[in-house]
Amino acid sequence: MKKYTYVGVVLLIFSLILSGCSNESSTQDDKTKEKENETRVVSTTMGDVEIPSNPKRVVIDYFMGDALALDVKPVGTTYIYEGAYFQEELKGIPSINGDDSYGEYSMEKIASLEPDLIITAFQTDYDKLSKIAPTIFVDYTNITTEQRLNLIGKALGKEDKVEAVLEDFNNTVEESKSTLEEAGILNKTISLFETSQKQVFVYGNKQGRGGEVLYDLLGMKGPEKVEEEIINGEQWRSISFEVLDQYSGDYIMIGGWEEDPIETVGNNPVWKNTKAVKNENVIEYNSKAFIYQDIFSTKAQLNEIVNGLIEKSK
Repeated sequence: MKKYTYVGVVLLIFSLILSGCSNESSTQDDKTKEKENETRVVSTTMGDVEIPSNPKRVVIDYFMGDALALDVKPVGTTYIYEGAYFQEELKGIPSINGDDSYGEYSMEKIASLEPDLIITAFQTDYDKLSKIAPTIFVDYTNITTEQRLNLIGKALGKEDKVEAVLEDFNNTVEESKSTLEEAGILNKTISLFETSQKQVFVYGNKQGRGGEVLYDLLGMKGPEKVEEEIINGEQWRSISFEVLDQYSGDYIMIGGWEEDPIETVGNNPVWKNTKAVKNENVIEYNSKAFIYQDIFSTKAQLNEIVNGLIEKSK
């Protein structure tokens, strides 16, 4: 009898332990689910948006490099141009474009990725995207790098990472300015051109192509016409060869979207007679890498621009 009583007591204790473990596990699971279901509100130009506190499946288009800088790899992104600085890092990430190239977004593709957060730089598709998942709109034409990264960092739940990324970036900017100042370049004028379909375009500081780097971060100036009509005006314009010299600075940066830019402009006498060309102060850039304005790309552009300017000053 004593033997059976002892066994019974042991079984009772064992069952109580199992019950306690089960309850503890259940409580832990409940807490995990509660945490996963937590939300917060982010204020944007489109209004307040309620988003997951810790999004796990993010779709992001133009500013995919900002997500990478904050150690977030998206589950879907827009078509990535050949030569983009983050091309390798995002290799294999599904495209959200309808034809897998730079075209309209496929809402079916995006929905199939089951995102819990979407970040877009384009207002056109905002309403459609918002029906799939909470959507943050980032207006690239009216926001600084710091403001944008803080907004995206908050949306991604990476506020703690933002400060370190910005500190590193700002240090690089200051070092770059010092380098150019020591070389006597920082006070020179510079123009930003791009060719497409045999036309020449001049750009300001808010259309990618390194404009923000040149005119905002480094603080370089454009020629008078560029400052007045482009940087403080319409931001970009197609110009004829007849007036090309009026928009040309001490230095010229030029890229080509579909063609070799130098082949487009090289034989024109006006081009040949610009100050930058005569002094061999022309720097070519890859338009498909310089189109991006995220911090990952901007830092790479900054290094490339500074190296190019220093090389020309030797």
